[in-house]
Amino acid sequence: MPVQQILKAGVVSVLLFGIALSASAATLSGSGCALLSRNLRVGMSGDDVLLLQKVLNGSKETQLALTGPGSPGNETTYFGNITKAAVMKFQEMYKNEVLTPVGLTLGSGYVGSFTRAKMLALCNTQQAVAVKSTVVPAATKSSVAAAASSPAPSTTTSGSASLSGASGLSSFSSAVPVLTYLSTYTAARGEKVGISGVGFASSGNVVHLGTRTISDATTVDGGVSFIVPTDIPLGKYELWVSSSKGDTRKTFLIITDAKVSPPVVTDFTPKEGFYGTVVTVTGTGFLPQGNSIDISYGIIKDIPSADGKTLQFTVAPPLLQLSVGEDRPEFDIKDPQGFYIMNDNGISGGSVFYLKI
Repeated sequence: MPVQQILKAGVVSVLLFGIALSASAATLSGSGCALLSRNLRVGMSGDDVLLLQKVLNGSKETQLALTGPGSPGNETTYFGNITKAAVMKFQEMYKNEVLTPVGLTLGSGYVGSFTRAKMLALCNTQQAVAVKSTVVPAATKSSVAAAASSPAPSTTTSGSASLSGASGLSSFSSAVPVLTYLSTYTAARGEKVGISGVGFASSGNVVHLGTRTISDATTVDGGVSFIVPTDIPLGKYELWVSSSKGDTRKTFLIITDAKVSPPVVTDFTPKEGFYGTVVTVTGTGFLPQGNSIDISYGIIKDIPSADGKTLQFTVAPPLLQLSVGEDRPEFDIKDPQGFYIMNDNGISGGSVFYLKI
C-alpha cells in the first residue's frame, strides 16, 4: 500500500473510530504471547491488540508509526486502520505462510488463524531474544540484536497433516494449551488432520468436533493429530482441544465428501464500490442454504443460492460511520477486503473486493 494511502487510512481511523490508549505496557513474555488466541479485525479492543501492535513494531517494515499513538512505546489497545495497514504489510511480507494457504495474494488486514500463527512465532522469537540479552556477555549483544530482526522459522499450514510449524514455537511454553492453526480446514472422513500449537499435554489430549469427542489423539512434534471418524456426518464443526491443562480456543473443521468439489468462485461483480455495495458472485458448488462469506471484517452467514451458481452479499464493515453509497473524496482510499466462500462442501479460493472511501 502506498505511504500516502496508509497515512490517509490513519486519518480515517482517527475520524471514524478514535484511538484508545493503553494504561499499561505489556511485555513480550511467554504468557503475553499466549494472548494472541483470537481472530482480530478493525474495531476490536483488548490486550491482545496491544501485543499485536508490539509484534508489528518489532520490525521497521511493519511498524505502525514513527511517532504518536501506535509508535514503538506508544502502542494502544485499539485496532484501527493504522493497525490494519501494518497487518496488511505483515501479511504480504509473509504471504507464502499466511496468504497463499487461503488463496489470497494481497493482505486483507484481518488477523486470522494463519496470520496469528506467524505472529505467535515472531512473538516467541522476540521473547527468546529478550531473555538471552539478559545473560549473554556484552560482546555478543550485537549478535542477539541481529537475531531479533531475523524472521522466525517458517510454518507449514496446508496440504498435509504436518506439524512442522510447531518447531517454530519450540522456545515458547505455556501452562495452558494454545491452538494456532490446523493443517487443513476441510477434510474427508478417514483423513488425518494436524493441530499445531503449544502447551498441549504429553498425553490425554481430547479433540472435540462439535459434540463428538476423539480421545485417541496423537501428540507429535509438540502438536496433536487425529483421524476424522469415518461415521461422522458431513458439515462444519467447531473444533477445539481439551486436556488436564485446560481447553484451547475454538476454530472450525469442515467434514466433506471426498467425491464432492468445494465451492469455486469464477467471477464476481463489481470489483470495487462504496459502503453498502451488493456483490454478485458466480461460480459452482454453492448450496441452496448455508453458504457463508468470510470477509476481512467478519463472517456473513446463511447466504442462499437458488441455482447453485450465483449468490450475493453486501459489503458493510461494522462501525464505519458512512451511508450506503457515500463517497468521501477527501480520503480517496481503496481498502482491500479479502473474502472466500464456505459451505458444507468446503472452502473456495480467495478473492478481493476494494471498498472505496
